[in-house]
Amino acid sequence: MSLLKNEYKFFFGMEPRQVDLWMINIFSLLMGIVLAFFVPIISEHTSLLQKVIIILLAWDDLGGIMANLTRSTNNYHLSNARVRLVFYSLHILQPFIIFLSFDVSLSVFLYTWLYPVLSSILIVEFIKEDYKKVWAGILWVTGIITYMYVIQVPIYLMWFGITFFTKLILSYSINYYPVQRSGERNE
Repeated sequence: MSLLKNEYKFFFGMEPRQVDLWMINIFSLLMGIVLAFFVPIISEHTSLLQKVIIILLAWDDLGGIMANLTRSTNNYHLSNARVRLVFYSLHILQPFIIFLSFDVSLSVFLYTWLYPVLSSILIVEFIKEDYKKVWAGILWVTGIITYMYVIQVPIYLMWFGITFFTKLILSYSINYYPVQRSGERNE
């Protein structure tokens, strides 16, 4: 039971709101189903097993984007360097699953894995707070344009890189709930 509780905290922080949990999980699962079965460019080029993988990856990536935007997850990861290290380390899994399950090159796998993870590490661990948002924007836009037009990803997998880059670079790397000092206002 303790292990499940720790995994739960890893994904949703110390005190997630129930409404956030419901919204995150329902939305991300529904979007995974829509991607797999109702987007023609995806549904026509994938097997049933690949559709299941798409649903699970969309659930993780889209859910991760939204979970990282909650105060609970944001603050939990920000306050714990060990949790951040585990987070970075685990994010080889999704690109590796894509590599094994779909017809993509080694360069697509390596770029899809390394670029957003290294960008996230750079932003979170090395860039001063005042510059994080601008650097996140620069790195995200550069990564997405490169992913779409240089790396030559199959069109039916475009959604994955875009959501994966968004999750790691924009959603995870930015502290959306900074502690406010008296007299300051949030931007």
